[in-house]
Amino acid sequence: MKNQLSAVRVGLSLGLISALRIFGLMVIVPILSLHASDYHTNYGGVGLAIGIYGLFQAIGQMPFGRLSDQYGRKNVLTFGLLLFALGSFIAAIAQSIHWLILARVLQGIAAVNGVVSAFAVDLVKEEKRPVVLGIIGGMIGVTFFIAICIAPALDRLIGLPGIFTLTGMLSLVAIIWLWSVIPDPTQHLKAPDWKWSIYKQPEFVWCAGSAGIIHGVFTATFSLLPTYVLSCGYVPSDMSYVYGISMLIAAALIVVMMRLLMKDKSHQRESVIWLLLAMSFGLALLMSPNCLILGLGLFIGMFGLLEAILPSVLSQSIESNRRGAYMGGFYAVAQFGVFILSAFAGTMRTHASFSMVLAMLAFIIGIWATSKFVYDMRLKLNESYNV
Repeated sequence: MKNQLSAVRVGLSLGLISALRIFGLMVIVPILSLHASDYHTNYGGVGLAIGIYGLFQAIGQMPFGRLSDQYGRKNVLTFGLLLFALGSFIAAIAQSIHWLILARVLQGIAAVNGVVSAFAVDLVKEEKRPVVLGIIGGMIGVTFFIAICIAPALDRLIGLPGIFTLTGMLSLVAIIWLWSVIPDPTQHLKAPDWKWSIYKQPEFVWCAGSAGIIHGVFTATFSLLPTYVLSCGYVPSDMSYVYGISMLIAAALIVVMMRLLMKDKSHQRESVIWLLLAMSFGLALLMSPNCLILGLGLFIGMFGLLEAILPSVLSQSIESNRRGAYMGGFYAVAQFGVFILSAFAGTMRTHASFSMVLAMLAFIIGIWATSKFVYDMRLKLNESYNV
């Protein structure tokens, strides 16, 4: 059918746009704390520079999603990618933490994650949407891993300004890819009036809240991890080795678990609680230097699975003509979590050890997962009483 792509091609095409952008974002997270003195700042300033991106992503996600419902996915995506490129080029020439934070604000306000997800489900039939969103989420997860793994080598090769310049160039490449490869939707549904009540639905609160916590914890952990790895007896040249082995462990976990979850999609929703608890356990293992690589692999693997599954779970319960608004809200909460937990972890690290920060982050994940488990059990008990 004209302008109709298969689910796999849609996932790969739009996933590449997200991947190029996420690479530029995540490649600086494991190394920025090593350059704190270059910007005359401390852990708190680094945490703010990383977290401010999340705050403005949260601010921009819902308006961008809504605008894409009204003015078209491609137009809004292009505008967002241009903003991201501008912020990247400013970051490349920043000489102080204040200019770096301003650049991160521009990068953050270009909030197009929800637009990409909404665009993806526009292009395929309903039964194929979980596959498409799973592919996009999986590509984002793989890109996280690649960016983190090669960040130390890139830092040595081209330095932080060069990495920011590369980030801006990748964003421009994504625009070219968008207009040359990806077709327009075959139909466009008129966007209904804005209603805040759509964000009060239990399934949205659960999925978006989980996304906020995992993105915040993941970013906060990696923003502080380099100095901890060095304190465990490794040298800077070992960073790629530590990250690389951890990524291999994570990749193996993702391949095995994803195959099991894709066989029976009804289990995806129930698996979220256990994946969150496993992610929390990975953080606990990180507190022991002897379990550093194993804990990091488990932590990254569970994040990658959740990154792929949560949008898929949410997509099963949203209205088709509010996809942009729903997905925008979902990623708004995710990025708000990045801001809150990155700033919190950076400030806490200034006054406490990295192990204490990890313990607090693991506790946050555990409490969230446990509260959902208790909530579901209460619903089941109420249903049994009603019967």
